[in-house]
Amino acid sequence: MAFRKAVAFLACFFSTSNVVSVASSTTVNSTSPGAGLTTFNQAIDNANAARGNYTINFASGLPNLITIPSATATLSLTSLDINNSNNSPVTLQGGGSSKPFPFLQSYGSGNPAPALSLENLVVSSFYNSNTGGAIYNLNSVTATNVTFSGNSAAYAGGAIYSNSAVVVTNSTFSGNQSLSTAGGAISTSSGSISAIDSIFSGNSGLGGGAIYTTSGNITTNRCAFSGNTSSGSYGGGAIWEGVVTLM
Repeated sequence: MAFRKAVAFLACFFSTSNVVSVASSTTVNSTSPGAGLTTFNQAIDNANAARGNYTINFASGLPNLITIPSATATLSLTSLDINNSNNSPVTLQGGGSSKPFPFLQSYGSGNPAPALSLENLVVSSFYNSNTGGAIYNLNSVTATNVTFSGNSAAYAGGAIYSNSAVVVTNSTFSGNQSLSTAGGAISTSSGSISAIDSIFSGNSGLGGGAIYTTSGNITTNRCAFSGNTSSGSYGGGAIWEGVVTLM
């Protein structure tokens, strides 16, 4: 009899009605923390707590300019989609060299680095004293209708650094800078880089003023390059290294 009661208790305890569900998305609705409000930094914390696949949206009525006050938590989840689905533009702005932290970063040490995607955003004025001025991600990065402007890194990837595939579509990279290495806009250590219908202007690095990869392939399709510069001995004012396909 006691055995049957124990089985009944366990069946109830592990039934689906007692499983706590974790939200898979959140909406940024404020630029300042407060009760019932979600800032961008809080949204990143929520995503890390959820662990799996997560989406961050933006509420209508937010200011067009959102200043990120401090570094976000290091990403540790399966995938993260940051999508401004509103008609109003949203600019996420850092503090430049006076506040040296990237927009998003993941190291993947002991935890999964997410497949990262961004849509319909402006990412501006972030600085990393290491690699990846705006984004440092040890997994794939996809950007659609995103403008990266005025971001910089002490080392590779003024706007984006990844060791996996990077795909950018209908996006603009302007005035991004790698201060002492290569890839003023985008740099990868091994992944391929694909740019489609995108603009690269005024980016700079010691090699590959716009795009650099150590060993991956680079493919551009209907892209415009202007005013990108390489100031070091590596060469490649616009693109350096890898197997390059221009279409």
